[in-house]
Amino acid sequence: MKTLRYAGLLEESYIFEGTKANMIKKLCILFIVVASIVEQAKGQITFPMQGADWHFMVQNGGFFGPYYYTNTEIKYTHDTLFMGKTVRVLNTTVSFRYPAYGTSEQFIYTSGDSVFFYNSQTLNKFQILYNFGSSVGQGWQIYLQGSSSIDTINVKVDSIKNTLINSVSLKTLYVTYTGTAHQLFQIENHSVIYDRIGDINYLFNFTSDIWSICDGCSSVEGLLCYQDNTFSLYQPDTTKPCNYNTTGISQISGVNTNISIYPNPNNGLFVIEPNTTTKQTVMVYDVTGKQVLSQTISGKATIDASALYEGVYNISISNSEGVINKRLVIVK
Repeated sequence: MKTLRYAGLLEESYIFEGTKANMIKKLCILFIVVASIVEQAKGQITFPMQGADWHFMVQNGGFFGPYYYTNTEIKYTHDTLFMGKTVRVLNTTVSFRYPAYGTSEQFIYTSGDSVFFYNSQTLNKFQILYNFGSSVGQGWQIYLQGSSSIDTINVKVDSIKNTLINSVSLKTLYVTYTGTAHQLFQIENHSVIYDRIGDINYLFNFTSDIWSICDGCSSVEGLLCYQDNTFSLYQPDTTKPCNYNTTGISQISGVNTNISIYPNPNNGLFVIEPNTTTKQTVMVYDVTGKQVLSQTISGKATIDASALYEGVYNISISNSEGVINKRLVIVK
C-alpha cells in the first residue's frame, strides 16, 4: 500500500513539474511575442496624423519684385484604396503657378519608419518622402518627372536630435537636399524634418528651390502653422497667423530683397549681407515664437548667436521700407 501511495505522490509530482514547465514555456513565448510587438511599434510611425493641417508661407513675384506673401494650405482629408494600398490623401487648397511641381493631391502611406508618397511626378510609383530610420550620413533618393527629364534629388541626414514641441518629443532630422533640376540647375537646400510635422520649409521640400529659379514663380518660405486632432496649434513664428498674407502691404522690394545669410546651417556664428547700407533691425525667433536675439545692422554684419541652442529659428530683417523673413538652422 505504501508503495502504491508513494507511486501516486511521485506521479502527482511529475504532473506538477510538467505543468510548471509548460507554464514557463508559455510565459517565455508570450514575452517574446510582446517584445516583438513593442519593437515593431517603436519603429512604426503614423504620418500624417488624423486631422493634420499645414499652412506654409509663399513668396510671389519676379526677380526684381515687388514681392508679396500669401499662404497655401495642405490638409489630410480622407483615406482611399490606391494601387492595392490604403493611403491617406492630402489636398492643397492653393496650387502653385507651375503645376508640374504644384500638384494639388498627394497619396501618403507609412511602412515601418518610412513615409512614402505618390503624385503625377513620381514615375507611377510610390517613393520615399521621409525615412526616420536613416542614420547620420545616410539618406534616400527621390526621382521626379521634370519638364524634359527625370530629376534626381538626394537627401542626406546631417544630424539627428529630439525636439520638444507642444510637450511632445519629436524625432528630428537635420538634412541636406542636393540634385540637378531640368539638367541645368544645381540645387542645395538645408532643412529640418520633424516626426509628425514633416519638413518645416515645405512638406515636399525638394521642389521649393526649383520654383524660385524662374521669373514670376512662387517659392515656399516655410511653415506658418500645423495642428492635428491630438496636437494643438504650433506656430514657429507667432507674429504670423496661419492665413498670413501681405497683399497690398509694403515689403522690402527691389534689390533690397537680395539678403544673404551664410553659412546656413551654422554653429551660431553667421553673416548677414544685405545689398544696402540702410539701417536694419535683425530679430531672431525660436520655434515657439519667442524673440531670442535682436541686433541693429547697417550693411554686412556678423551675428553672434552662439548662446542659442541647436535648432531652427526664424529671422526677421526690417527697415523703413518693410520686412523680409528668412530661416536659420543652428547645428552644434
